[in-house]
Amino acid sequence: MSNLYLQRLEHYNPQSKIRLTYNIITPELKEKIKILKKDIYEKKGTIKNFRHINPPRDEELAHLTEGFNLLFDTELISAPSLFDNIKLNEKDIDEILASYFVAHRNLNVSEASKYLVAALYLKYLIKAYKKVKEHYFKNNRETLFLELESLEKERNELKQENVKLQQLTEEQKKLIGELKQKLDAEYSRAKGEFAETIRKLEKQNEQLKAELEADKNELTAFSFSQCKTSGIYKAYISNRLDKDIRNLMIAIQENNRVYETILESGKISKDQMNTLMWHNGQIRDIILECRNLAVELNMRKEEFQYDKTGVNAIKITRVFYELLFEEEIYENEIELDLKLKLIITKMYELNSKWNSIINNFKIIPQKVSVLNKIS
Repeated sequence: MSNLYLQRLEHYNPQSKIRLTYNIITPELKEKIKILKKDIYEKKGTIKNFRHINPPRDEELAHLTEGFNLLFDTELISAPSLFDNIKLNEKDIDEILASYFVAHRNLNVSEASKYLVAALYLKYLIKAYKKVKEHYFKNNRETLFLELESLEKERNELKQENVKLQQLTEEQKKLIGELKQKLDAEYSRAKGEFAETIRKLEKQNEQLKAELEADKNELTAFSFSQCKTSGIYKAYISNRLDKDIRNLMIAIQENNRVYETILESGKISKDQMNTLMWHNGQIRDIILECRNLAVELNMRKEEFQYDKTGVNAIKITRVFYELLFEEEIYENEIELDLKLKLIITKMYELNSKWNSIINNFKIIPQKVSVLNKIS
């Protein structure tokens, strides 16, 4: 092995004694650097990186940096864009000042500061060069061309796949258009089939409206009926009526809430069916009990014991009973079809009328007859 090669190996050794590095700077040289750096910072301003000298505080140094920047301009290179991504530390400044003192053997602040500015540019360029060199040798592999060729082949395959996908997309769009036409035709056919059903439901709607008006009159008559019994019996009847009216109000109001939830969601669950069936049965029982009480008080004849409100309530109960047990519903909830939605809407309208009437009742906590107050 030649002496020249051994010398080069020794030169690049991080612990080499034959080249200037921060690790071999002697304590005496470090003290000189410290004094020189302190004098420069006091007289010329702090200089630790590229931004400290662009522009510098000292006019003489400003002319120097302006010349360097113009030199960069001749090669169409921006010094800030090149240097801002490179970080210098205190060690780099010390190495520059160490190289100045070793070469010039003086502590001349003016000369050292100009040397420091020029060396900063050079230091940045050296670091940028090392960075580019490392990147080049890291990525410049013998297989790089083959990899590029493989990527190009993969890109062409992806382009072909993209063309196929575009063709498939167009076919899907065409299929969607055909399905839409079929759907529109099916909708028109179904609309014609259900026209007669809708007409019948509208007729039933008119009948329900008539029954609703009759129920309203009966409930109003019930709330304004009078009792001619004694004071003690009036208090007893008042308490009895208070309880019935409260239960009636709770059942009707709870029905309203359930109807609204069903119509808003477009679905009805088994629990909701059971709740409505139970509440309407309760409404029917309360109305029947009040009718019996009216007969006992000679306020209604025997034949008026049964009323349309109770009949409608039991009809509603029967509807949900048939849904639950005769239709054999296996799911926890079902979607509302057109017919069922219309029926529940009419039930909701009827129940809302009942709710409006029952809200006008005056519930009296004390033992004072409701009938006596209304009279």
